[in-house]
Amino acid sequence: ISNSIPSGSIEIKNRAVIDSSETNSQYSNYVSTMVSSSLGLSIDKLARNITTSSGTLSSVDARPGDEIEFSLIVRSSGSNSVTNVKVWDNLPNRLTYINGSTTIDGYSHGDGIVSGGIYIGDFSSQQTKTVKFRAKIAEASMFNIGVTSLTNYAYANAVGVATIYDTATVEVKKDSGCSPSLQINKQVRNITQNSDYWADAVFANPSDEIEILIRITSVGNETADNSKVRDQLPVKLNYISGSTTINGAYKEDGIIYNNGISLGNLYVGNSKEIKFKAKLSSASEFGSSSITLTNYAYAWADKTCSEINDSAQIIVNKQQAQNYGLSITKLGRNLSRNQVEWQDSFFASPSEEVEFSIQVSNFGNTNLNNVKIWDTPPINTLIISGSTTINGVSWGGDVVGSGLVLWTLGQGETKTIEFKIKIASADNFGAGSTTLINMVYASADNVSQISDQASVIIYRSGQVLGAGTVKTGVNSMSLMVLIIVISCFITFFIYCRLRENKLLEILASKKESKFYKALIRFYFKVKYLFVIRMMRFKRVYW
Repeated sequence: ISNSIPSGSIEIKNRAVIDSSETNSQYSNYVSTMVSSSLGLSIDKLARNITTSSGTLSSVDARPGDEIEFSLIVRSSGSNSVTNVKVWDNLPNRLTYINGSTTIDGYSHGDGIVSGGIYIGDFSSQQTKTVKFRAKIAEASMFNIGVTSLTNYAYANAVGVATIYDTATVEVKKDSGCSPSLQINKQVRNITQNSDYWADAVFANPSDEIEILIRITSVGNETADNSKVRDQLPVKLNYISGSTTINGAYKEDGIIYNNGISLGNLYVGNSKEIKFKAKLSSASEFGSSSITLTNYAYAWADKTCSEINDSAQIIVNKQQAQNYGLSITKLGRNLSRNQVEWQDSFFASPSEEVEFSIQVSNFGNTNLNNVKIWDTPPINTLIISGSTTINGVSWGGDVVGSGLVLWTLGQGETKTIEFKIKIASADNFGAGSTTLINMVYASADNVSQISDQASVIIYRSGQVLGAGTVKTGVNSMSLMVLIIVISCFITFFIYCRLRENKLLEILASKKESKFYKALIRFYFKVKYLFVIRMMRFKRVYW
């Protein structure tokens, strides 16, 4: 059967004829065959990640900046030839065609597939051609964190054949960057001197034994995977082997090495306490004067931007002298959510009840007198009257305002003040998160004022429009603006009052600007209103 049969169906009859001269008759019959002829195209669109050497699939994974190769497999699916086959491709945003990358069955072809299309010739029945080209994914700044699907459409048609298409998808993943975030707090205490409190700095003598506390908390938006911590001991402070614990369980040595020790995966809000001991060198290693040893701790996790660190100090005196030392620690917890652990940053919602703890300690070697503590709760919070306690004993006053006086705090003594606060209702907060920072201050004779803070991250459901940080204290910006405006207003009227005759001449002039004249008219209008009011006042009261 010929390939030239036109598109559609046709009946082909095969007839046989028999002639008989004896009977002078003719006999005939035929066999009928229905033949269908069609024009058709099929297209298959695939993709391959060149950067990662992936397979050729209908969907591939990629990252910003990767190079992708697209394949268009075009086949004549009918029983007849097709002519003038055309293919074109519609790249989505954030995919850019790489010039000179188009090939047809492995042979280079001119550009144009993404800008109007290219003709790839005539196809005989069941013939296949493969068109390939490459595109580059945009840089990371063009994508949101997570996975973005880029769908690429390819099209084909021919004379007498309607347009067909197929798609391939590129799943672009952008890492969350710094979404995992860690918080670190480091403190120390002197075991040899029987200190039972933690502080940012302690006094010590040569050969004293020091215990070090490192608290790591996950405060980001996602789990901090593979969290680690390490410590860098200063010279003359020596690690005591076998002393490391994590949340009370002993851990193998390694915290003072560069690789540190593993804390595992820390979910958002989770924290771990790492403790270990170190011993100061003997007296022969120190001079006669005081020396401060600074001890740093570092923490990091997968996908965090960098290491974070905190430090504590050991002040070493070879000869015992009178040292004044006052420390303060502010922590909080959410009572409405039955939170037990004290943290320096925690979550809450509007109308919930939270509790704060203030721990003041004398880490010097002499008593402290006139120890005073005062707290400044942030706006949109209200202290619950009668909730203040000192070492668990109810205290009639409040720690806010003028604060409270502990009078004398003995050497090594620690006192804990606790009080409760009610957070304002939801209509006092915008949608999203607001961070309320609660500051506390302490002072004593011979000791400068010190402070610490704890923060409450308030979440209100709704579209996240932004996050604010509210600090306690007076904001004088509005007052300053008001003073400037009033000063300008007074200066303007004094200036006009001293030059009234000149101003009248300006009003009569045709040269000055309309704005200047409007200001002058404003001055006279205010003046006359003031004069009229004064005349009425005199009539009534004088």
